[in-house]
Amino acid sequence: MLPMSRWPKRLMLVATGTESETRDNAETKSGRWRSEKPFPTAGFNLSQYKMASTAGPPKIEVYANKQLEEAIVARLQPGGPNALPPPSMLDHFKDTDHLSGAADEPPAPSPTSALKQLGANVQDSIHFFENVNGAFPFDHLSVAQIPGSFGQGWPGLVYLSTLAFLPPETQERAGLNEWAQSEARDLMPYHEVAHQWWGNVTGAASYRDVWMEEAMANYLALWYADSKKIGQHRLTNWLERYRADLSAKIPGSEHSVEEVGPLVLGPRLGSLKVPGAYNTLIYGKGTWVMHMLREMLRDPNSKDPDARFRELLRAVLTEHQFRPLSTAEFQHARATPSGTTGDSWVRSAAARSRPRSTTRTSRRRSWKKPLQPRARGWRSKYAPRSMRRRSYRCRFTSARNKRKRRSLGATG
Repeated sequence: MLPMSRWPKRLMLVATGTESETRDNAETKSGRWRSEKPFPTAGFNLSQYKMASTAGPPKIEVYANKQLEEAIVARLQPGGPNALPPPSMLDHFKDTDHLSGAADEPPAPSPTSALKQLGANVQDSIHFFENVNGAFPFDHLSVAQIPGSFGQGWPGLVYLSTLAFLPPETQERAGLNEWAQSEARDLMPYHEVAHQWWGNVTGAASYRDVWMEEAMANYLALWYADSKKIGQHRLTNWLERYRADLSAKIPGSEHSVEEVGPLVLGPRLGSLKVPGAYNTLIYGKGTWVMHMLREMLRDPNSKDPDARFRELLRAVLTEHQFRPLSTAEFQHARATPSGTTGDSWVRSAAARSRPRSTTRTSRRRSWKKPLQPRARGWRSKYAPRSMRRRSYRCRFTSARNKRKRRSLGATG
C-alpha cells in the first residue's frame, strides 16, 4: 500500500494501482492507492485532465488535457521554433519542410478529441497481446497524456506523449515527417501497452538484460500495427528502417553503428562519439532478434504458424511472473528444436545477415554465419579456434579488441 498522497484540488491525479481512499480538504485532496499484485515500480501523473473510459475487461481509462502544451503550440504558429523538447527518437525524423504553419492554418486541436478512439485502439491492442502473451495482468489500464515526445509503461499505467493524441495533419504541421507520425501512431502507444507484460510482469535482472523487454515490446507493437493494415507492410518497413540505421557508418569511422557493441552492454552502448547507439541497437537490432526468433519457430504449413512462438513467450512469462529475467534464462527458454539459442545475435557486436522479407520458406538456409566478433564476451562456434577455448573459460578480451572498442565509442 502506498502512503497517503496530497495534491491541489483543481488537478486530477492518476497513479499505479487502485484508488482505495480519498479525502477532500479546503484546497487539496488526499488519497491512497493499493495493489493486490507486486509492483516493480510505481508512478503517477498530475494535471487538469479530462477522462474517457471503455467497458472492460480490462477497463481502459484515457486522460488528456484540454489544451496543447506551449512547446507544440509554438511549432504550429507561423515562424515557430524547429525543436520539440525534450529530445527523443522522434527528433531523428523531424521534417524541416513543415516546421511552421501558414497564417490561415486551423486552430490547434484539443488532445481530448482523441480520447475515445485512442481508448478503443489501446483495448484492441490488449486483446491482440493477450492472444500472444496470455491474460492482461491487471484489472484496468490508465493511459495519461504527458508533455514531450516519449512514453513510459508502468504497472497498469501508461504515459503517452501528446503527439499520440494529435491527428496526422497536426503532426505534420508540428514538423513530424512520415516516420515520426508512424512512430507516434503505430509504435509508441502499443510499445508501452506491451510493457505491461514485458517490463512489469517480468523485467530485466540487470542493465545487461534491459534489451529483452524493450525489444520484445517494440516487436509486439509492430506486429500488432502490421496486423491492422496488412497491405501497408508496417513491420517490414520498420525492419528495413532499422537495417539502414544499423548499417549506417559512424561519422569519421569505417565502422557501422551495429559494431559499437553487443546488446548486453545496455546503456554502456551510448557515448559521446555515438550518442544514439543505445536506441539504434536496443530498439533496432533488438527488434530484429525477436523477429528472427519468431521466424525460426514459425511453421508456415501449420494452421497456426506462430503457435510455438506464442508458447515460448507464455512459458517465459509464467515461469518468471513478477520475477526478474536474465538474458541467459531467456536464451535457455528459447532454444529452438534444432538447438539454436541465438547467442551470437545477442552477444556479437555484428548482426547476422537478415532476411528482406518477413516470410521465408526455408528456415535453415536463410541465415548466414555472423560477421567476425568485435566485442568482448562474444562466444560462438563461429569464433576463431584461438578465441574459442579461452572465451569459454573467461570473458576473453585482448588488448587489440579493447583498442577497437574504444575507437567505436562503447564504454566499459
